[in-house]
Amino acid sequence: MNAAFFLLIAVGLSVIGSLVMWLWTARPKGFTHSIDEFDKNLQALRPDGTEEQSDADYFGL
Repeated sequence: MNAAFFLLIAVGLSVIGSLVMWLWTARPKGFTHSIDEFDKNLQALRPDGTEEQSDADYFGL
């Protein structure tokens, strides 16, 4: 009885912890959410300003 009780507690805590982590990492499911997130990441990768990089800079000349 004692071992089964401790096993039940361990399984219960594992299930509760898994549910908490699943809810914590759940992403919003709006229609435009993925588009907005992609645009935000694209803005982060875009260099500052509108100046273009020359070929000499690209090839290290």
